Amino acid sequence: MAPNPETRLISGSEVKAFQECQMQWWFKFRLGIAPKKLSDALFIGTVGHIALSDLYTEFGSGGSVESALQKMRDRLAKEMDKNNQHMVTGFINPLIASGRMDLISQLMIILEEYVEYYAKEDFEKYEVVEVEHMYTSDRFFALRLDLLMRNLDSGELEVWDHKFVSKFYGEKLLKINTQLPLYMRVVIGNREEKISRGILNQLKKKQTKEEVAKDLPRFRRDPIPYNEIVTVKRLQDQQSVADKIRDNYRMPFKDSRKPIIRTLNDHTCEFCSFFELCILDLENREAELRALTSAKFERSTYGYNN
Repeated sequence: MAPNPETRLISGSEVKAFQECQMQWWFKFRLGIAPKKLSDALFIGTVGHIALSDLYTEFGSGGSVESALQKMRDRLAKEMDKNNQHMVTGFINPLIASGRMDLISQLMIILEEYVEYYAKEDFEKYEVVEVEHMYTSDRFFALRLDLLMRNLDSGELEVWDHKFVSKFYGEKLLKINTQLPLYMRVVIGNREEKISRGILNQLKKKQTKEEVAKDLPRFRRDPIPYNEIVTVKRLQDQQSVADKIRDNYRMPFKDSRKPIIRTLNDHTCEFCSFFELCILDLENREAELRALTSAKFERSTYGYNN
């Protein structure tokens, strides 16, 4: 049964998809499909977030650096086992399975280096308050927070967001970052405690030979201060988009495609998982569209309403 359009939760990711391209949003959320083969970047980000969740959950329960590291290793081992099972059952082909095994091995190296790089600071300077906690604001706008930490030096709360990146965020991207300020605003809620800042916790997926030779760090944490005025405006903008999304959910499914428009932006289209489907839809090649959807896509399990 489809979620009630009046009460369904609309995530920040769903709002972002709608803003980038309504057609992309329609495939991903209204039609509710996802590629059978995740991109390498999405696979690393998904599994990496799960592993970091286990790491900080163990840390928050009073575990040591060693036990937290082992929890993270155990999670990645489970992902390897799941990948092998998918290959054996034919859910994914051997070539994809082999590629994912390599990605998990790479991720293991990245995360072990991450723990070594930050262990002393994290386990002495911070207290874990919440891990992967979901918040909802007015009008059922939902946000899932990666990490809420208490800085033991200041006693204040910090909102953390993990990012697995190809390159670190530059100054411009940090200034226009919407996600962390929104998280801070929603976390504040009715709390009397002060949220001092957000932390963009960046883990670089690959390093160049030059970066390795110069022993440059593959991790960086950028602070993003809280600004009430700017953040409230951003939250209003996001909720306005969420309202437009909700209007589409109120429509019968057979009519929901009619008002949807394509962004037709080179950058957006280049990296869109639904590019081939979009072209077939654009050219009214319905039989081929259905065949490709069946062959390369599956029902999505992503989202708060599934």
